[in-house]
Amino acid sequence: MRRSLCMVAACVLAVGLGSSQSACAADDYAPGAWRFAVTPYLWLPNVNGKMRFDLPSGGNGESQIDGSPFLNNLKFAFLMAGEARKDRWSVFTDLVYVDFSDSQSALRSVSGSGGIIDLSRDVNLDTKTSLRGWAWTTAGGYALIPGGSATLDVFGGVRYLTARASLDWSLTAAFTGPGFTVQQTGSASGSVDLLDAIVGARGKYFFRDWFFPYYLDVGTGSSKLTWQAVLGVGYTFHTWDVLFAYRHLEYQMGDKDLLQNVRFDGPALAVTFRF
Repeated sequence: MRRSLCMVAACVLAVGLGSSQSACAADDYAPGAWRFAVTPYLWLPNVNGKMRFDLPSGGNGESQIDGSPFLNNLKFAFLMAGEARKDRWSVFTDLVYVDFSDSQSALRSVSGSGGIIDLSRDVNLDTKTSLRGWAWTTAGGYALIPGGSATLDVFGGVRYLTARASLDWSLTAAFTGPGFTVQQTGSASGSVDLLDAIVGARGKYFFRDWFFPYYLDVGTGSSKLTWQAVLGVGYTFHTWDVLFAYRHLEYQMGDKDLLQNVRFDGPALAVTFRF
């Protein structure tokens, strides 16, 4: 029941993917007129990654999330995006808020002033990680190929991420290492704010009423690397389109940062309305 409600909530609250998957037809590049697009969608990513927490008793702990299904632990999701285009110029923005809790994970290693101790998964009885935050992407673009059987836009902009993560662990026993002590049960938390400049390309190939959208951006700044990619297939019904796509979003950070490596990837189903 909870899973079904989460899926309905994600559909109702989400108006997005305008930045990566809005399926504007070729005539949207016609000179002189403003064109707009909005896209309600459902995205079902898996969550993978490593996080590093400062432990309350000293030292640092690294947790690992392996393929936690998004909707299994979803508490709330809000996604909204929009696009405006005139002639060859365009601007888009995408705002995403997610809050998921108690994703099954593991405390994989603990480090202190005297070194690192690697832990096996067998020592974790009930270790969970929670993450919530905002991701905002905004950019402006120019159409190098404005129509015909294919389109191609290049763009530049920024992506801002603010997130808070928490770790709750339950181990088989407490243990002490060089420069730290880890109790059998405990918790830790941390937060991060990242601002990155991004550049990228997006476009579509057309075959009659079918189209094949693609999107790629890459950036750096506060993070070592962030990138996002989308590939899909869709069908056009005059002023609206149906789209199925696969979307990947990733952040890579340094060894001492909270989000060392976090990835969201999975299928998306969308409907685009153009006006």
